[in-house]
Amino acid sequence: MGLGMTEYSPRSDDDRGTFVFLFGAGCSADGGSPVMRDFMGKAREYGREPDNIFKNDHARLRQFRQECLRICYVFDRWWENIEDLYTQAHLQALAGLPDADDLCGSITRVIWDVYHRKHNGEGYRNLLSSIVRAMNRWMQSNGPRPVIITTNYDVQLEAVLTNPAAASPMRIFYPGPIPIENGGGLNSNADCDQIENSELLEVVKLHGSANWFEEKGRSSGQPSVFCRAARDTTHAPDGGFAFQNDSHLRRDIAGGQILPLIVPPTLGKTAPSSPIAQNWHRAIYNLRNARLLVIAGYSFPETDSFMTRLLAEGIKGNDNLEQMIIINNSTDPRWHNHVKRIFTRSWMKYNVSWVQGTFIKAMAAIDNPIGDRNKYNSFPEESRRGLELLSRAIWVPGPR
Repeated sequence: MGLGMTEYSPRSDDDRGTFVFLFGAGCSADGGSPVMRDFMGKAREYGREPDNIFKNDHARLRQFRQECLRICYVFDRWWENIEDLYTQAHLQALAGLPDADDLCGSITRVIWDVYHRKHNGEGYRNLLSSIVRAMNRWMQSNGPRPVIITTNYDVQLEAVLTNPAAASPMRIFYPGPIPIENGGGLNSNADCDQIENSELLEVVKLHGSANWFEEKGRSSGQPSVFCRAARDTTHAPDGGFAFQNDSHLRRDIAGGQILPLIVPPTLGKTAPSSPIAQNWHRAIYNLRNARLLVIAGYSFPETDSFMTRLLAEGIKGNDNLEQMIIINNSTDPRWHNHVKRIFTRSWMKYNVSWVQGTFIKAMAAIDNPIGDRNKYNSFPEESRRGLELLSRAIWVPGPR
């Protein structure tokens, strides 16, 4: 069967449900951001820059990694993975161990230092050319409402979607609400109940974001949260990241007056009213209404028990979830076996389709209604059903 040849049943506005994309670090890796297991290599490179204002934080992280390596003879952990390191430090903080909060602060600043940087490689441009068209198509259809849920700290996706160079730049919003400076395609204080029938694309960030910040209140002493646009279309001639060259912001972060709102993938304590908790709430809500779930570039790491619990909470009570498509570049049979153990045998057999490849490669194969036959045929046979499902979800539903 060719691409886009099967009907995909449209829904009425009150029965549309959601079309959920769950993006992991593998998607941003196409644009140059390091995946979690490669983080420390990039951090070492940036931490040794002579003028890096966060060099002490980098040194503290490297020291902590050396401390963790001492238990490798007992526990098998890959301490190049920043999620393992951050989760271990977060455990110390939850246990009230000495200096643990300062350690977590240093790790947060290093994560921000790595992921706030602009990456404009070929993968980034390919992502720009394909995903904006696809997301606009989904927004205009009478199929399920598209929603993005991501574990990523970086803002590559938001920068792509709101890029003024795109044919149809999108307007997005974060649940929160989070006051937004320098809008640039972001919308502040959006009402989630009203947003579902609007032209705004919802982007849910589970672990915080490189453009979310906590600032200690000048009068109340309580932290206040604010957000900056992914792109500065007013002051940066190339539409660069809004905080990339902000020396004042970097000094305030290094000095501790402002802390990036970034959390580890753990079920630690968080205030119910915090932006992080509200993003979790929206993730669960959207999963409960999902008709189709696409998981791209997410490796289901064993350290991230939070994600499987969040998926379980969202999917339970959802009788309308028709398909799950998993897009991942791994060819390691151990990874496939690990994922298969997460879900039931019947669900894996009848409701899960695999696409072996990168998200950008998959999008390129279905970038128009009939697809690119050569790119489509370059995928393994077992990947083609997933591509067909994804293609008809994009191209078959008609306009509202």
